[in-house]
Amino acid sequence: MSSVDKNLFSMSFMKKSALFRDKSLFAAKNNIIENEKNCTLKEGDEIVEGIIIEKFLFNGTDSKFYLGNISSINTEVLIKSFSYEKKDPEIIVKIKDDFEKIKEIINDNILSYFDFQIDEKKKTCQIFMEYLDDCVSLKTYFKKYNQSKPKNTGLPLKQIKTIITAILSGLKALHEENIYPGNVQPKNILVNKDLSKIKIINYSMKTHQEEIFSFPYYSASKKVFLKFMPEYEYENDIWSVGCILFELFCGYSPYYKFLPHEAACSLAQYISPIEAAKEEIKDIFYDKKNRIVLDFLNQCFRNNDGARPSAEELLNHKFLK
Repeated sequence: MSSVDKNLFSMSFMKKSALFRDKSLFAAKNNIIENEKNCTLKEGDEIVEGIIIEKFLFNGTDSKFYLGNISSINTEVLIKSFSYEKKDPEIIVKIKDDFEKIKEIINDNILSYFDFQIDEKKKTCQIFMEYLDDCVSLKTYFKKYNQSKPKNTGLPLKQIKTIITAILSGLKALHEENIYPGNVQPKNILVNKDLSKIKIINYSMKTHQEEIFSFPYYSASKKVFLKFMPEYEYENDIWSVGCILFELFCGYSPYYKFLPHEAACSLAQYISPIEAAKEEIKDIFYDKKNRIVLDFLNQCFRNNDGARPSAEELLNHKFLK
């Protein structure tokens, strides 16, 4: 075989290997296509009086999302549709209770929930939410930022402060109504390009414990292992804020080198993301000019019940001033 043939064979083999490695990705894409074909809601359906389905958007973990239009005012709305037959039997009570609280909240940093409808016969529920077509998840935003920078580059401090301040502002409003998301992480934060819009999403639904245990990277130990007392439930969200700051600042996700069970084991030993990081990452925080960031993180990662500051207290931390 000539050197040219060998090169062609090598290139062909590499391409096939990449396809094999990406089988799960292709399967996921095919599942989305199949799910779209089997949507329970169709384009043109009038889901409730005056709200028309425009199109299917994407699949959530156990739900489908659609773009709807309120015809009377020609305003687009995001619709989350799911079956609750297999969910926690108290989920509908939870939704109703949350909406009683949510409708009273006025805050720029949480996604607005307009209304919901329940079909007890079909065991389905639709939630109508604010639609932001110019926003992406913080996870996507940060990934795109790093694509144009050296690998694992943190955001500029000014942007980090803007994001963390907005998240804390939203959490303060939610905690005042005794709503504790329990799933505050980059994929559940929406941002636009210039960060003039930053909103917490998915805060009104109880996060399944299985989901928390299988993806524990942004949750506190007591949340993962069900050891939180109700009066300290807010502390899990504060821990999550620390994890997000860790990632935005150093460019690495918390427990980035650990598999889920390894991250859970670290949490069981009360090892924070900073303690779990490699030495070169730790050095970033121990640099004298970054001590103020380290102080903020250490407050978020305190382990004793009641030791973590509230969202309101953290908003007054000198790091955000």
